[in-house]
Amino acid sequence: MTEDNSFGTHEFMNFSELVGADAYVSLNVGSKTPYDSAQWLEYMTSKEYATLANERRKNGRAQPWSVSRVYHQTWPTPDLTGMSNPTASDVVPTFSWNPVLGATSYTVQIDQPSNGTTSTTLTSTTLSPTTAYGLGDFKWRVQANFGGGGGATGGPLTGNQIFTRSIHAPTGLGTIAPSGTAKTPVLFSWAWKAGAKNYNIQVSRDPSFSSSVDSGTTDTTSWASLLGAQDYSNGGQLYWRVQAADSHGQGGTWSAAQPLVFATHLAATSNTSAMPKKTTATIKITVKDALGHAVQGAKVVVTGAGVTKVTKTSALNGTVSFKVHPTKTGSITFAVSKAGCVGVKIKTVVF
Repeated sequence: MTEDNSFGTHEFMNFSELVGADAYVSLNVGSKTPYDSAQWLEYMTSKEYATLANERRKNGRAQPWSVSRVYHQTWPTPDLTGMSNPTASDVVPTFSWNPVLGATSYTVQIDQPSNGTTSTTLTSTTLSPTTAYGLGDFKWRVQANFGGGGGATGGPLTGNQIFTRSIHAPTGLGTIAPSGTAKTPVLFSWAWKAGAKNYNIQVSRDPSFSSSVDSGTTDTTSWASLLGAQDYSNGGQLYWRVQAADSHGQGGTWSAAQPLVFATHLAATSNTSAMPKKTTATIKITVKDALGHAVQGAKVVVTGAGVTKVTKTSALNGTVSFKVHPTKTGSITFAVSKAGCVGVKIKTVVF
C-alpha cells in the first residue's frame, strides 16, 4: 500500500479524540528547528487567531484538541575531563573537549586581552585558533549545539578556562663583530623561536636602551647592520637586543642587553697650531674619545722639525705637555695611541 500522507496531523488528532485516547506527539529536534515545532504545536493547541490556528479552523476544527503543556529539555555541557589543555605557552594553543551525545556542532568563545571576544562554530572537538591577539590571560569556553537546518539550539557553556600567552625573549644569542674599526659588517644571531613571525633588533649606547643608535626587523634569525650610524664610527661600548613578534606585530619580551665593543677613535687637539723655528714653546695636547670624554693613559710621541723625540702619557684629564725647540722648518708631529683604540696624529707647523 502506498503512503500518500492523506492521514496527517488533523486526521490523527480527530481519530484519537474519537477513540478516547491521548495523543503522543514526538517533536523532531534532529532535523527540524524549534520554530517548526512551535508552529506544529500552534496548529494543534492554540486558541489564538494565529496563522497555523487559523489554518486548523479552515480545515474544519474551530477549537484546539488540547491545551499546550510545558516540556523542559536540558542540554548537556561539554566535559573537559581527561583533556590536556595547555594553560600557558608562547604559541597559539589547541583546545579540546569530549564529544557530547547528540551534538551537531560546538561553539567556542574566546575572550582575548587585546581584541574582544571571538566566537567559532565547528563540528570537531578540537580548536586551534587561527588568530590570537595580545599577551596575558585568554578565557575560553565551549558549548554543544543541538538540531540542524539553521536552527540549532546551543546548550550551556562550560566555565571559563584560562590560557596565558607570552612571547618570551629569543635565546642562543651570538655576535660576530670586527676587531678594531667598524668597517666590517656586524652579524647578530639568535635561535629560531616557535610562533615568531619576525624579530626586532635595537642597538644603543646604553644598556637601558633609552636612546637608539640603530634598529631593524628581519624574518630570519640573524641581522647585519649597515653600520651607517655615526656611533659605530665613534666606537666604544654599544649594546644590542632582540625580541620576537607574532603575525599581528605583537612584540614579546626583549632579550637582555648584549655587549658590542668597537675600537675607540681617539681625537687630539693642540694649543699651538704654528710656531717659528729656533724658539721654545710649551705645547699642550688634549686627548679625548669621539664622544668628547677625556682619555687617560694615551701614549703621545713628539717628533719632527729637529725636536728631540719624547714619549709621554696623558693625565686623568686627558692632557699632556711638551716643551719643544724646533731647529728647522717643517712640522712637529704628535702621534697619539692607546691599546684597543684607533690612534690619531696632529701637527704643529714650524716656519
